[in-house]
Amino acid sequence: PPGSPVRAVVTRMLAALDRGAGITLVEQDKELSPNEVAALLGVSRPHIMKMVRTGALKAHHVGTHLRIAFADYEDFVARRDSASKYVAEVIAAAQNPAVEPFTDEELRELNDL
Repeated sequence: PPGSPVRAVVTRMLAALDRGAGITLVEQDKELSPNEVAALLGVSRPHIMKMVRTGALKAHHVGTHLRIAFADYEDFVARRDSASKYVAEVIAAAQNPAVEPFTDEELRELNDL
């Protein structure tokens, strides 16, 4: 029916397919392999392994296999998107001559990204 959440999801999926975008459905309680996360992010498996080693992406072992909880994947994506937006804002502000130089606190925030 019109206004239904399912209809909204299907409409968005069809629009994405029309644009040529891929669609992936994942259960929220699923644990993902590094290969699955790499495919979702459009990066290589070695890059995922580097992010796990540096602590940027949380993971745990199930037996001998590395797994990433879907919630940890979502958290990583949210942090990455937030950091990208913040960096873009900082760059835009830095290109505006009317903007004052960075404060020490702003520089520390940038270093923490």
